[in-house]
Amino acid sequence: MSRPHLIKLLDDGALPFRMVGTHRRLRLIDVLAYRDRQDAAAGEALDELTRQAEDLGLYD
Repeated sequence: MSRPHLIKLLDDGALPFRMVGTHRRLRLIDVLAYRDRQDAAAGEALDELTRQAEDLGLYD
């Protein structure tokens, strides 16, 4: 992920952090939890797309 995208996530509160001087510090457990949430959301979206394709008869 790009640095600007990460900074936006931090500023929006999607990932907690603390400031050490002018540097942002993240805990690994928070980053891994964010990754797991994103993976779960992507899986749910894929399941929904598959269900819609099956309903339309586009998926054999």
